[in-house]
Amino acid sequence: MPSAEQTAQAGLRVPAREKGGFAASLFFLALAFAAAGSAQAVVGLWAAAAFALAAMCWRGQPAPAATWLGAAAAGLAALIAANNLFASPAYTAAGLFHPLLFILAFAAARRCPERLQRSLFGGALAAALVLGVWGLAQVRFQGEARALAFLETPSTYAALLDLVLLPTAVWLLWGRGGRGFAVLLALLLAASLAALSRGAWIGALGGAGAALLLGMRLPRPGGRAWGRLGAAVILGVLITLTARLPLPGFANVEPDRDAPARLESSLSRLELYALAWEAYRAHPVTGTGYLTFRYALERHRAEVPSYGADHVTYFVHDDYLQLLQETGLLGLLALAALALLPYGFARRALARLDPEQKVHAVAAVAGLTTMSVHALVDYPFYVPACLVLFGALLGGLDRLLGGAGVGRLPALSLPALPRAARIALLMVTAFIVSQPVAAEGAAYWGRRQLGEGRTLAAAYWLQVASRLQPRDWRYHWYLGQFWQGQAFAGGGAEAVGFALREFDAGLRANSLEVRNLLGRIATYRLLGQQLPRPASASELEAWSRQALAMAPLMPQVRRERARVLAYVGQSRATGEGK
Repeated sequence: MPSAEQTAQAGLRVPAREKGGFAASLFFLALAFAAAGSAQAVVGLWAAAAFALAAMCWRGQPAPAATWLGAAAAGLAALIAANNLFASPAYTAAGLFHPLLFILAFAAARRCPERLQRSLFGGALAAALVLGVWGLAQVRFQGEARALAFLETPSTYAALLDLVLLPTAVWLLWGRGGRGFAVLLALLLAASLAALSRGAWIGALGGAGAALLLGMRLPRPGGRAWGRLGAAVILGVLITLTARLPLPGFANVEPDRDAPARLESSLSRLELYALAWEAYRAHPVTGTGYLTFRYALERHRAEVPSYGADHVTYFVHDDYLQLLQETGLLGLLALAALALLPYGFARRALARLDPEQKVHAVAAVAGLTTMSVHALVDYPFYVPACLVLFGALLGGLDRLLGGAGVGRLPALSLPALPRAARIALLMVTAFIVSQPVAAEGAAYWGRRQLGEGRTLAAAYWLQVASRLQPRDWRYHWYLGQFWQGQAFAGGGAEAVGFALREFDAGLRANSLEVRNLLGRIATYRLLGQQLPRPASASELEAWSRQALAMAPLMPQVRRERARVLAYVGQSRATGEGK
């Protein structure tokens, strides 16, 4: 790969003021926002992460030649977004921002010269250390059985750490990492082990295996490098064990009471896999729609008895199978390409790279492999922060490989888009992704106004949210609940009609989500007598049967079904509602 000086001589301007600190800070912010958005599905946090990544792309160099890795990355992102917008019966803002964060991170790293990619890794390392120390403090000082920092699950936490842990180990073994790297590796290893995530351990073993196989083509590490690696591993294990020792004045670590449940969940995943496969067979072309596995689980919960009546999961715990179910065969092929091509291309390119670039390539492949293997038993490709780190590692590797002439696409003599067309495309994309952000803000403000008793303002802002995102069932449900409450407060038939209108709109927006149907049933059952034409007993009974078919074991559905049957029996006993 050419140096910064060679690049400048070739005509690509590298600003002298670009020292890497700004890029590292932006990437750290992007990871921080994405991690917060991984713990809380807040569209505004995803948008903030996307904005930081877009700023990095704006300041980056022109992109290198097109490659097969870039085609696979762009293909997967475009497929998920298109599926969510045009094919899925259950639109979700995550279906826009997950691929957006991934492809922006890929593009940002791909546009960074090699010296700035080291700065990006510094930003990722800083973010991982913050999470790692936080998780260890939870175990040591708060008595938590498993480290997870502020993330939703220990598995997500460990997946993020492994994306940095394995590249750090590669740099310590084959690169120029000294004692400081050994201490950093020990901390990251201790934090990852403290999560007690079996999926992360499997992913780390996969990453280590890929690194060792590629490392056979590198100069053999010296005894000092192996000694530092061994010392870092021993120190990491000792830190983990020490964090679990009783300490006077602090909460002792709670026993891992979830261990039997985790064993049971391992067996239940076979049930989830079978369910996802059957759902795919019913929709083999376009799949069931991005992030629709939860609805398949609700419809067929009886086939997954280990999950009980109310245990919720959005994920198959196998990203390859889930993408097959939700986006069809093309989604599976794109993800499989991103899992396999990095190793194959890196193996071919090692002979063409200089010694430092070889270490870069092996480190990137090791990190990427941890997530690709982990995805066989968990869901890291559905976690925004993991997508950002994976995309950045993939983009950095792609720049190295492309510079070595490996994995390039055949040159196509396609005319470039006119400037006006590029601007129009950018504006359309910005408009599409800004709508969920504005709708979320409007809904938040409307619900806050409702909590403060300002009903007119609440109605206005909730209406704004539903108009901005008419395909998002949640905003119709919020507004339907609002008007239902107004009807109970004496709003009359008009408020009842407004509530029913919104619940029906939500059901049309997402025919798989049962909550708007439950809202319609409850409104007709409790307030229907205020309408010129209330629902008949047979209509209520049919709707409750429909809800039962959508989510037969959901407690809310079963309760509403019992209420409807009681209401229907009472109505028929008095001769009403026939």
